[in-house]
Amino acid sequence: MAEKFKPKKIHISADLIKAAKYQLGFLKEVDKHPTLYEGPHVDNAIRRYEKLWLPLVARVGSKGMSPPLDIHWVWHVHMLAPLHYETDCHNIVGTMIDHHIPDNMSAFQKGLQPAQNHWEREYPSEPFHVNLTNPPPSKVVKAHPDSKISYDLRSAISRQRMFYYQVSLPHFRDDNFLKEALLRYKMLLYLKKTNPDKFLVPCYDMDLIWHAHQINPVIYKTDTEALLGRTFNHDDSVNDRSPGSKLNTSDERTRTIWKNTFGKEFPVSGAMFRGPPPANTVHRMTREEVFAITVKRCNVIVETAEVQNIPSDIHRQQCLKIKCKKGSVNLKQRPEGGRLFWSSEAPNGLKTFDWEKSTHLCTRVTEASTFQCLAGEPVARYDFDLRQAVHEVPESGSQMVVTSERTDLPISLSLRIVPKEWGEVRLTTDFGTWTKSPLSAEFSAALPPIVLGPDGAAYTFEIATHKILDLKGAIAFKCTVVHSTDHKTSIVQVQTPAGNPTAEAFLIGSDTVPKPGQLHAPAAVPTMADGDCAMLIRNGQDWGVVIGRWDNFRKGVPGKPGVKGVAGTKDTPAVKGVKGTPGVKGKPGNLSVRFYNLQTGAMERAEATRSNGFTIGLKNLKVDLKTGGVTIPPTVTDVAEGVALAFSISVLWVLLQPRPPGGAAAAALTSRGTKPIQTVDTSSLLMVVGAG
Repeated sequence: MAEKFKPKKIHISADLIKAAKYQLGFLKEVDKHPTLYEGPHVDNAIRRYEKLWLPLVARVGSKGMSPPLDIHWVWHVHMLAPLHYETDCHNIVGTMIDHHIPDNMSAFQKGLQPAQNHWEREYPSEPFHVNLTNPPPSKVVKAHPDSKISYDLRSAISRQRMFYYQVSLPHFRDDNFLKEALLRYKMLLYLKKTNPDKFLVPCYDMDLIWHAHQINPVIYKTDTEALLGRTFNHDDSVNDRSPGSKLNTSDERTRTIWKNTFGKEFPVSGAMFRGPPPANTVHRMTREEVFAITVKRCNVIVETAEVQNIPSDIHRQQCLKIKCKKGSVNLKQRPEGGRLFWSSEAPNGLKTFDWEKSTHLCTRVTEASTFQCLAGEPVARYDFDLRQAVHEVPESGSQMVVTSERTDLPISLSLRIVPKEWGEVRLTTDFGTWTKSPLSAEFSAALPPIVLGPDGAAYTFEIATHKILDLKGAIAFKCTVVHSTDHKTSIVQVQTPAGNPTAEAFLIGSDTVPKPGQLHAPAAVPTMADGDCAMLIRNGQDWGVVIGRWDNFRKGVPGKPGVKGVAGTKDTPAVKGVKGTPGVKGKPGNLSVRFYNLQTGAMERAEATRSNGFTIGLKNLKVDLKTGGVTIPPTVTDVAEGVALAFSISVLWVLLQPRPPGGAAAAALTSRGTKPIQTVDTSSLLMVVGAG
């Protein structure tokens, strides 16, 4: 009979929680450089690792030595195949090279300098650091037929992007979550000890700890040999999740063995497979593209002004008055040669107008007989519409000459339009109609596979595509909302006017994020309690998580009328009355949301109520659920992501709002007895209707 599982009996000689946190920081840094997943930089890094780094640390030792990022990455992946790593090290340098986890990032940075000093003495013609944004010289990336590495490092390196995505959400850094992950890793080791011939499949919490153990290669070898009698191998090449595959059947077997051995369920919230990472092909808006749809805060500078075709019989001084909503200027001059002309090379020109809330530059020419140039009917006048010119001005500013049309005395102004600060982005929504149809091949191909599953496109979906308009009414984005009852999922995809995906959002569950009770600091990271609903927003990477719940809802309970008593008579006894029971007034409740910005770590709360006009206000987003208006504050460039967040919030309303039993007929009731029923008229909330 196998010995009962006792965590203290599973001895591990390293601080795996510290190693896991170090590993997550390292993987995050690698993920900033897509060239380290495939391509010539990978080939070059493998060469540098095998031919230069391993021989160097074999001679001078690896303790206190930090490698450059590309070499460190190859070394990391190689250690995750412990049997190959040991064999390859012996074949290359005659001994297994150990890897030491630094105490912190400062210690790692400190180790770079001695490593670089040794490197430059040994390899003066080979740079220690490489520029990962430019391709390496072709002569140094050719395959080496004499390589002694037996492991397919190129394929393994490519697979690690998938692994990092699974463990990249912030709860993987929580101390309580990692402590539980360490315990579950010990349970996995115990299962391997008692089931030595079984291929066991870990959840990602214990897999992270397993990786942290392996990047201490000498300790890992010693610990697992002491427990299992041999080095515990790790094989991440098994990744086919289709029904009947080795991974699928081994996962089912692991769940069964786990439940039978420990009496607990194997899956843990926040530690399960959450689909592949987002594609790197989404369109990221440039600063110029964002600025193009902002409200412009500009100065309009008049540098020259000219009036032509002045009749020859006009000799008196004339006045050209130029004005907008926030100022005016009077320019006076006697005609010469049938024209009036003013110019200034000063920075402020003839006049600088603050253009906020203005639309037109109004001009009029009169005889300058009064101080205000107001006498008589103007001999010429024209209003220049500058709305399009101001809206389309680039951040660097623009210059233009405008001339009046269809006037006997043409008026020309030379203008310089100078943006003085970023304005907000104000968007409105032109809502489309809902249809039921299969997804097009193009649209389904652009969606995360985990959302739809392998046969998702075969089902019928409810789909609506809306146009998101900028201030001048042009299409800034298209936003498609998709619902599927078959898959129990909802999707939001934001596209450029040309149809290129730029942001997406979809429902996630407790397989992706943990429950609050699992964490030491649950308020700091996304969690889901019972009754919560969440959507993940991505823009080529995880951008944010919005979690909603329906608060303050109370179901009304009708009261019971009392029964009046009856007075007794000589022949009949009195009947005592029965006091009535008062009803409980219902409350429709409201949507409350928590938004977690995964790029900054910030968390915000907001709610949509009748008292705030059903408006959600966050630091970088204001969405009016009644009108579909979306406002993004000045200088914020994540505009497409803000649109995805706005529609995600609206989808959460659709999914969470309580619905009375009895369907549409019950929802149509406006009173219960003589009392009106308090409801929220969802049909008046255009954004909610547009979300489903």
